[in-house]
Amino acid sequence: MSTRPLAIITVIRNDFAGFLATRTSLRSQSRQDFDWIVVDGGSTDGTAEWLADHTVEATWWRSGPDRGPYHAMNLGLTATTAPVVLFLNAGDCLAGPQVVERLLAALETHHEADVLYGDALERLADGQVVLKPARDHKAVAFGMFTHHPAILYRIPQLGSPRYEERFTVGADYAFTLRALAAARSVVRLQDPVCLVEPAGLSARDAATGRRDQARIRYEILGYGRLRNGTIAALQRVSMAVRRRFPETYKRLRFISRERICLFEMYDPRNATKC
Repeated sequence: MSTRPLAIITVIRNDFAGFLATRTSLRSQSRQDFDWIVVDGGSTDGTAEWLADHTVEATWWRSGPDRGPYHAMNLGLTATTAPVVLFLNAGDCLAGPQVVERLLAALETHHEADVLYGDALERLADGQVVLKPARDHKAVAFGMFTHHPAILYRIPQLGSPRYEERFTVGADYAFTLRALAAARSVVRLQDPVCLVEPAGLSARDAATGRRDQARIRYEILGYGRLRNGTIAALQRVSMAVRRRFPETYKRLRFISRERICLFEMYDPRNATKC
């Protein structure tokens, strides 16, 4: 049984370079009192061999076939007894070396909070790093209010939830909706939590993601065709603006790296490629 307050779960398949970037980010943390759970889906790019040669790096790890990233996340949940989990996939990093220290302090301060979330740094396709402020979690009907790696879940208080693998893109959305419904309280953190790379699962298959979200809103929130259709239309407009007017979208949704320095919450020098 883990005696550490936090587990960071990393799932990977054939992204060795990204995995090493994630590992560097974790090993640079000012506090190391967290479990690192690594679930490799049978990589053939050297990841499995690296894990076998560095057995002290991860608290627990496995390498073998799985049914996809959400099955891997469920395996990670099963492998840890730490009360709080953060999912940080291969290639994603924590937003600076004090993130774990700040997260542990927040968990201690907000001991009744079962979901905690913050902003995310996002690396755009052109390499620019921007700050993507989280939306209010009460607007979750419109989709994920922040990146998945910017959310902490207190698993025992949430009834030990699991990812529903039938949602091939939107399982993290369903997981988060159920967590919010079960949470005693939800806390918005003031600091960026993660630095995510472009072209995540939802970005690669946005159409399936929108279909998953509609089914999830119907099943969990009870939204009918009219409400689901309205939200889907707004999502399509947002996607069209992002594709056709990327600079306008960036100004509306992101805070540029140059402007991050206006916020005391984050030192922009840590926003370099990890």
